[in-house]
Amino acid sequence: MLGAINTTSLNVTSAGAITDSSGATIAVSGLATINAGSNAITLGDNGGDTTNFGSLNVTGTTVAVSEDSATDIAGASASTFNITSAGAITDSAHISAD
Repeated sequence: MLGAINTTSLNVTSAGAITDSSGATIAVSGLATINAGSNAITLGDNGGDTTNFGSLNVTGTTVAVSEDSATDIAGASASTFNITSAGAITDSAHISAD
């Protein structure tokens, strides 16, 4: 479970699901690489969450990300991929959804 994060880059790999704690502030000004393998990723789903990424690269089965700014997808591999963005959604790399 991710808590408060404020950094220029982030690399998270987990053998289990990746989520954020309720009310978490996640601020990554550069690339955030989040890999849950064959598990789910759920970020920004709570009302008090603040979630911002410079760019986002995700790997998981069911991926759901709600971002409070524009979203640049730097890569994605998921069987289900749901992105909600407060701004434009762009892709700068390959997206694979089964």
